[in-house]
Amino acid sequence: MQAEIEFENKLRNLLSEYDKNLEDVIFTLSSFEELQNSTVVEGNFLKKGRMLRTYQNPYTGQIVKTVACNKRLLRCWKDEFGGDVVKRWLV
Repeated sequence: MQAEIEFENKLRNLLSEYDKNLEDVIFTLSSFEELQNSTVVEGNFLKKGRMLRTYQNPYTGQIVKTVACNKRLLRCWKDEFGGDVVKRWLV
């Protein structure tokens, strides 16, 4: 319990030092997590101007994020289910 109180006090001091609040921290962390899970993205476009596409396999729930269709798992899906079917899995 003491460690939690100490952590909260340090966090509040840090927030006040940078003039931030908890909502700012949550937004920053969620944005950082999204970037880690995809690549360097601005909106849905990579810096090169190519659109990031997300496919989700409805049978397994697996998700693939890609700019081109060269991801190994995506190619396997296209071989197994057909390209037209996999195109409908675009999220």
